[in-house]
Amino acid sequence: MENADRELFKKIFSLFETHRLHELAPQERVIHIGQCFIGFPYRKGPLQREGREHLVVNLREQDCVTFVENTLALLYTLASHRPSFETFKIILKRIRYREGEMEGYPSRLHYFSEWIKDNERKGFIQEVSKEIGGVAFRKSLHYMTDHLPLYPPLRNPKNFHEMKRVERRISRKPFFFIPKENLPAVEPLIREGDLIAIVTRKEGLDIQHVGFAEKIRNRLYLLHASEKEGKVILSKETLYRYLMKNRESLGIRVARIKMG
Repeated sequence: MENADRELFKKIFSLFETHRLHELAPQERVIHIGQCFIGFPYRKGPLQREGREHLVVNLREQDCVTFVENTLALLYTLASHRPSFETFKIILKRIRYREGEMEGYPSRLHYFSEWIKDNERKGFIQEVSKEIGGVAFRKSLHYMTDHLPLYPPLRNPKNFHEMKRVERRISRKPFFFIPKENLPAVEPLIREGDLIAIVTRKEGLDIQHVGFAEKIRNRLYLLHASEKEGKVILSKETLYRYLMKNRESLGIRVARIKMG
């Protein structure tokens, strides 16, 4: 279905040019690009494929992570000297894989804590959770290797042992997050277009959901691919209410777009 994705890329690029989005700040641009996907269907596990690991491009159906990856890859592609579909694929691969190198299933940034750190090193984002009042938190990550039926490629012993090493490495370092009870005090420090990663209390897992912050009348909402709604949406309720109704959520991590 690459032709369909290529055509969709052209439509988004045309909108970008028509509305002169390049004149906006990156934080505003990323929201405009993300809004292009509102109403597009949610697809669970869009990157799960049989056979060898390869770059999956799907702008038509997304889960919460691929929505974020696609939106960021489009943002950086449209700001590049060569805003082509081929450039988009190169940037998408760089965002999705450790150090931008696709070297089998374990090289994909499956745990979002590693996704954040790796993309911070690559210069795409900067985490600001600590600076805006985050508290330190350490968690042992082992969800993937404990749930092999959900991740068929881990039945391969080589992939399994490599993922074990990844989990141990990520688990060594604490991260900072904003407890959800503290969000009202921190909201003024979160900018529209910031990347929001929701920290979960689920055993062995770090992040349960991701999206972008959108501000309406100075209140935060979440622009995201929603499994419950079955499509990309802007949340009907504020991010604070969304988190407080979600028993498994502990709070959020916040990362900011970096350009140039």
